[in-house]
Amino acid sequence: MSIIIGLLLLNILIFLHELGHFFAAKICSIKIEAFSLGMGPVLWHRKWHDTDFRISLLPIGGYCGMKGEKELASDDFVTFDKDSLYGTNAFARAFIGFAGPLVNFFFAIISFTIVAMVGYTYFTASNKVILANEIYPEMHSAAAEAGILTGDHIIMIDGHKIQYFSDISEIVSKHPNETLSIHILRDGESIEKLVRLGKNETTGEGVLGVISNSDELIKLEAERSPLHTALTKSVQQAFSLIKFTFQNLRAIFTNKHFSENIAGTWQISSMLGNTAKTGFSVNFRTGIASVLQFMALISMSLFIMNMLPIPILDGWLVYTSLLEGTFKIKISSKIRKAVQFAGLFILILLFIIAINSDVRYFIGVLNAHN
Repeated sequence: MSIIIGLLLLNILIFLHELGHFFAAKICSIKIEAFSLGMGPVLWHRKWHDTDFRISLLPIGGYCGMKGEKELASDDFVTFDKDSLYGTNAFARAFIGFAGPLVNFFFAIISFTIVAMVGYTYFTASNKVILANEIYPEMHSAAAEAGILTGDHIIMIDGHKIQYFSDISEIVSKHPNETLSIHILRDGESIEKLVRLGKNETTGEGVLGVISNSDELIKLEAERSPLHTALTKSVQQAFSLIKFTFQNLRAIFTNKHFSENIAGTWQISSMLGNTAKTGFSVNFRTGIASVLQFMALISMSLFIMNMLPIPILDGWLVYTSLLEGTFKIKISSKIRKAVQFAGLFILILLFIIAINSDVRYFIGVLNAHN
């Protein structure tokens, strides 16, 4: 049930993304031949005006099929119809490509704003820690090497007061391979430890080698903000997320465990569905806030990933169109075809990796229940 709920919510984001392309194409007088929610064989369709609206079998995406989108002339001197994607001017084409990701960006801003305005109940771990290597022997713990013990409360890091475990993660993540002054509370006595942090080779973040104590959860109420404050916070949160994502992309793509950092549609849907289930089990307001927060994060990911200059993705269309329009050049059909083929290969490879990630995730879930 969680997967079904997650799929429905995920497809809302995909639908809004494609709707952005749809209206931008309409504004630019481009003929839209097909608009589908889902991929693969068509289950239902209805022709309205010039567009064939469809619901397709596989709920793993969607598409807005524009006239001439997949048709590249073999002769560079052939002219395209004015109502086709490559028949319009380059800047209009860039606008159409950008519209989908832009809708995802605005959805995230609106969602973050609503969450900040309505508030929510949440639980967080205290500053009492457990050494990670005691639970996971294969893990290195910088905290253990420095003399920190399970049951200690971390009360200060480099002059920053620590109330909750999330405060520890926030500070530590920014200081990989650095030595920090950490004050702990043990048997009522404050003790200072100098700790040389480790580094997560996948994300590039600092690692202390401690985990939270689930026996000491604290119930908190998020502060509600007025509209103008919530909107300001949301914009800041969105751009911070973009900055954070780009800081970690290089580490993720160059890591030997690259495939472990890619989550497939079913895995994301399961996580989204479980988030909804857990949130609504607390109360309705927390359920709405949890779902919107998670959807906003996914929507921002769709915005960022689609704007990367990877062939077939929206970013490639945007950047090449701006290049053509700004410098008055024309990219040959031969180059376009070669690039599209390369892009298709990349997407198929990522799709295979994502399916493998889904399989490993669900095997893990099944093993956990046995």
